[in-house]
Amino acid sequence: MRTTVVALALILLFSGVPVRSAQTGFYVAISPYLTTTHPCTFHAKGSCQGELRLVALRYSLRSPDGTVQRTGTVRTGSDGFLEWWLPQNKNYVVTFSFGGREGTSTFSSFSGDATCVTTIHLRHAL
Repeated sequence: MRTTVVALALILLFSGVPVRSAQTGFYVAISPYLTTTHPCTFHAKGSCQGELRLVALRYSLRSPDGTVQRTGTVRTGSDGFLEWWLPQNKNYVVTFSFGGREGTSTFSSFSGDATCVTTIHLRHAL
């Protein structure tokens, strides 16, 4: 089985025949980091590896005007990524905290936007 991730759907290929996922919206994989990251635009599930594997992160996901969309705790997977399906055609501001460190970044969910966010550096909070 080979997995290909595109901005609008997760497509699984079984023997070369695409099967569309039941998930809809915009898929994004996020991997906050402490010291090591990698450049990435479109997430390649199974080959992208993040630094913080199997850890719980506090997060806040909001719109640029400050309206909170989601907040809580999320656990990264064995690859160091957390994965969300979000509404399409929106801008987001996300903040993560872990071990006295915090990092914030922006991303959007428009067609063609990056599905892999690896630029959130968790730094010691002031």
